[in-house]
Amino acid sequence: TPRHSAPGRTEPTDEDRHRLAAAVLRDLAPVARGLSAAVLARSNAEVQAIVACLRAELPGVPVVQEGVSPLMDNPVAALLRSVLHLAAHPGDTFAWRHVELSPLGPQVAEGGADGLGRAVLRQIQEDGFEATVRHWGEQLAAARGLDDYGRSRWEALLEAAGEFDAGGGRGVNAFEDFVDGYGVREEAPGSAIRVMTIHQSKGLGFDIVVLPELQGRGLTGSGAVDFALHRDGEDQPPRWALKLPRRAVAERDPVLEPALRAAEEASSFESLCVLYVALTRAKRGLYCITSFPGRSSTAFTAAALLKTQLTGEAAAEGGETVTIGGLAARRLWAAGTASCGDA
Repeated sequence: TPRHSAPGRTEPTDEDRHRLAAAVLRDLAPVARGLSAAVLARSNAEVQAIVACLRAELPGVPVVQEGVSPLMDNPVAALLRSVLHLAAHPGDTFAWRHVELSPLGPQVAEGGADGLGRAVLRQIQEDGFEATVRHWGEQLAAARGLDDYGRSRWEALLEAAGEFDAGGGRGVNAFEDFVDGYGVREEAPGSAIRVMTIHQSKGLGFDIVVLPELQGRGLTGSGAVDFALHRDGEDQPPRWALKLPRRAVAERDPVLEPALRAAEEASSFESLCVLYVALTRAKRGLYCITSFPGRSSTAFTAAALLKTQLTGEAAAEGGETVTIGGLAARRLWAAGTASCGDA
């Protein structure tokens, strides 16, 4: 559990838990020790946020997003997009400041946004998008603005630009729309920290599993239920469907209340199944990272369930104070060897 000292207690954020996950992995050093490691989350949005944090906190450690990830989810592709954007919109101050403050800044400062925009537009018209992306990627590499991950994303952008050229694409705006929707499938090397959804982890096993996203929606919620169906019997087809009114109204209706309860039970069972999958992927070490619920939170989350089972308190905040990778935290419960033993 991330710890925040302060008068008036500051509520930990998602990023706090992601940073603590990175600290745990930094201390464990699974890649260096030859151990497989995975960080699991419920949604693709959570996965992307975790990947961004781990790559920032663990430089030099390969972090792979399982499945298809957006091409533009990284600083290198975003910078090269800004360079091309100025070819059509030299007056875009945000894009110009982005380039000016990057490693490319000293090369383009003299000509300003107009000069860069004209040069890039000429390149596109004469050589196409792929050659233009290649040129500016090489300039970025010469300015020492490419690490291994950045180079892989530059190469993916080159591939996308080649596809756009081959398809007869024209215009900077059309190219930006194309790459904004372009997905990249990352192949996980044998030694990398893998980040994926819990659904993607089904059937897989890892030496180390970290779960930093247990604070999400409540296990007993039915917020996804929009419609109620009425049947004469369980084996009968629906007689009618009704968009549910507010929960306070549905709970007081003799017909809608059973439908709401049935939907809530199904939702709770599904959430427990997902949690079971997450908790059973680890072979050597399982690290659950939670934070105390906010004052306005009333949801009984996966974090609350685990705390109740392990400590007897859904909102447990005690435990041993520890420092992990320079971050203060509280160890609410532990069993076995924290370092997962020798590889």
